[in-house]
Amino acid sequence: MQELQGTLRKELCEGARNVVYERLVFNRRNQKEGERIDNYVSELKRLSLTCDFGDLRASLIRDRIVGGVLSDELRGELLKKPGLTLQMVRDYCRTFEAAELQKYKLRTPAGAGTEHSGIQPVSKLNEQDKKPPRSCKFCGYKHPCTKPSRCPAFRKLCLKCK
Repeated sequence: MQELQGTLRKELCEGARNVVYERLVFNRRNQKEGERIDNYVSELKRLSLTCDFGDLRASLIRDRIVGGVLSDELRGELLKKPGLTLQMVRDYCRTFEAAELQKYKLRTPAGAGTEHSGIQPVSKLNEQDKKPPRSCKFCGYKHPCTKPSRCPAFRKLCLKCK
């Protein structure tokens, strides 16, 4: 009886939960531009808590990661691997992310900024971006110029013209 009262009290305080809506939000969640894989996975885990997935929770999070990563190249590599677990997907995505960051740092001119600010190489841009990328006036690379402060060369001294 007390258990039933506790459940009713919880429902009254939290309000009714629409599982269909919660699952829709979960299934629409894709990795955002500049979002690290660990943050993306944590957000998916948080969203899945209200979806009543039961024993399928880990496999559905794994599937959402594969379907929601920004990189088509990474998605292709994940799809080639049979028997993936959530931990395997997370580890592989971390490795891929680190390798992409190293490739980006090697391409960045010396002194143009060493920290990664979420700018993806042209081939990794989100397909949903409607504007074609243009050359950035700060670094010369092609990336969405939504905010100048996101460019690693923003407010840095130009090595060419000083």
